[in-house]
Amino acid sequence: MPASRFVTTAVRFEIRQTAVKRANYRRLMATCPDCQQEMRLAPSCSSLFAVVGERRLDRVRHDVSEIARCESCYVMPGGLHHFGCDLERCPNCGGQLIACTGD
Repeated sequence: MPASRFVTTAVRFEIRQTAVKRANYRRLMATCPDCQQEMRLAPSCSSLFAVVGERRLDRVRHDVSEIARCESCYVMPGGLHHFGCDLERCPNCGGQLIACTGD
């Protein structure tokens, strides 16, 4: 591999470490638009309700029996999925929340 590739990786790692330490660089990471937390570090989203159609419903949590974090949004078992997670279930129909129309 060319040496320039190693420099790029080191620089990216340094930017990520700086972003974790300084709040003003949070926009460089994957931040949940609902809770404003970095998705890979936050144990859960803080948004408690989902709007499905015209109804406001309690959100479905990541399965407590799971050992690992969610594969898509990285919440801990028992936590609320971050906005846009494709593995979050709709509290109304049980399908994907991001694809639900509320019918």
